[in-house]
Amino acid sequence: MRVGELDLDVRVEGGPDGEVVVLLHGFPQHAGEWDEVWPALVEAGYRVVLPDQRGYSPGARPAGRAAYTTGELARDVLGVLDGLGVDRAHVVGHDWGGAVAWRLGADAPERLRTLTVVSTPHPRALVRSLVTSSQAARSWYMGFFQLPFLPETLLMARGGAFLRRSLRNGGLPADRVDHYVDGLHEPDCLSGALNWYRALPLDAG
Repeated sequence: MRVGELDLDVRVEGGPDGEVVVLLHGFPQHAGEWDEVWPALVEAGYRVVLPDQRGYSPGARPAGRAAYTTGELARDVLGVLDGLGVDRAHVVGHDWGGAVAWRLGADAPERLRTLTVVSTPHPRALVRSLVTSSQAARSWYMGFFQLPFLPETLLMARGGAFLRRSLRNGGLPADRVDHYVDGLHEPDCLSGALNWYRALPLDAG
């Protein structure tokens, strides 16, 4: 789907008359992370929209971190809704998709029927936790991802062994880990995914 200057891969499941549910994936996944969720929503009568977001769709990998602020990512979702002729939708976000969902709630609440965020705190709560708890230490990788080139080199070394091990240790099944990491080997995909992190200072500003 053409959204601005980007071509986003967007899958739509379900009939045209149901209320729309948009499912936003996290890092380092793609819309396939919802494969065990969307069939139940379709069965319940919803129309489900599953975008591979900016950085993950082959036709939507702009260079530079400024293209990956949550404002830009949220505008992509609004562009998808506009392209489908949808005024209001239920939006569900997981991980980084949750951050995009929070931004949609702040910027365009009139476009939402409901907002559901999975495993992503509200941005203000996250910022507060960085100075009132051990969250800053546990989020060390966000600082590491700010570096150019080195994170890509480390994460993709030996076929992505470090990233595969980290994801498996986080509880993802091995077959899903391989599916996601193999996709990150596409040109510029990992850099696009990491640029979500690299844009954090711009969001903070």
